Amino acid sequence: LALETFLLLLTGALTAIGVAALAASLRCLRKLKRAGDDTPARRATWMALAGVLVSALFLLSIAVGYIPLFFLESCVTSP
Repeated sequence: LALETFLLLLTGALTAIGVAALAASLRCLRKLKRAGDDTPARRATWMALAGVLVSALFLLSIAVGYIPLFFLESCVTSP
């Protein structure tokens, strides 16, 4: 398994996890906005919003990690 292939698979798996986390956070946030939040200081809504923001930030950083894979060559020994 080549290094570039491994990195593409790893980054793809991490991107899928990030998308799943973002979708779960968005689902919780929408559910809380529809049903209302009975927790003190609307803590559940705040935590769902924080989950959306953190998931989006991590997803962005993972996606930015894809860029070097397409532009940089792997290190090879000189002849």
